[in-house]
Amino acid sequence: MVENVQAVADTPLCLDSANPQALTAAIEAVDKTPMINSLSGEPARLEGILPLVAEHGCRVIALAMDEVRIPETSEVRVKVHFTAGLSNISFGLPARSFINRAFLTLALAAGLDSAILDPLDQDLRAALLAAELVLGRDDYCLNYTRAYRAGLCDGSGKGRSRVGAGPLD
Repeated sequence: MVENVQAVADTPLCLDSANPQALTAAIEAVDKTPMINSLSGEPARLEGILPLVAEHGCRVIALAMDEVRIPETSEVRVKVHFTAGLSNISFGLPARSFINRAFLTLALAAGLDSAILDPLDQDLRAALLAAELVLGRDDYCLNYTRAYRAGLCDGSGKGRSRVGAGPLD
């Protein structure tokens, strides 16, 4: 089926299956990296499908639901956490840390809860603190001012403690 649809479509396909083996076969058959549809928060589905997503760089349409249903109240639905590996967006590009900082700021504004990042990249940490301040997540600017006093946010551009030595370069 994948071959038939690809023959008449120029866009990447959106695959929808709870079966990791079926998704693996379809991913291997497509010409362009597909999107995976309807990934819920069920642990078994996450364990079976997320490794495929990571391995092939697929986009995901995630459902805010657990193994039973979509939560009935917005308060419960809000408990879904959004985590991202920052350096994935800049893979293969020069000056990756600039891209990662921009992405971090935009993702925080879009609801990012946590991120996988280089903890030694002080400029990235400073961008995180500044974004949290601007987004109103740093009461009385305490986290930012404490970091500034500790020398983390000095504005010198010398924040990277291991220039050229890390995966974000």
